[in-house]
Amino acid sequence: MIDKAYIQKLVEEITEGTSIFLTKLDIDNLGKISVYLDSDTNLTIDDCVKVSRYIEKNLSLSKDDYQLDVSSHGIGNPLTNARQYPKHIGHFLQIKTIDNQTIKCKLINYESEKLTIEIQNKNNKKEKEEKIIDLSQIKECKEILKF
Repeated sequence: MIDKAYIQKLVEEITEGTSIFLTKLDIDNLGKISVYLDSDTNLTIDDCVKVSRYIEKNLSLSKDDYQLDVSSHGIGNPLTNARQYPKHIGHFLQIKTIDNQTIKCKLINYESEKLTIEIQNKNNKKEKEEKIIDLSQIKECKEILKF
């Protein structure tokens, strides 16, 4: 059995003092370990490789007993860590609140666990409204790509 807390500890050890942080960790019944990382600045492939090698080196399992995937958090995945929000200032988001409201907006600011968002008026596209949402009111938040 693969210990999730131990894997998390390994990731925290190798990323300590860097801008890199863990956003998600999944371990399935077949031994597949999926580690998702993000960064306050820029996450590179080399960063993912470094974390992967550190985990492999410190696991006392045969490579036949597990499959390890270390990757970036990815645009399509929900934001799961408060540290991800500052990097998304100026980006478009889709927020689902705990009362099941869906809001499409632009993130204007993030400070003290509060998001300042800009919402476009549905009746008048030129009118925009600013609103503040507490992080505790968010069930899910994803980045939206606008073209």
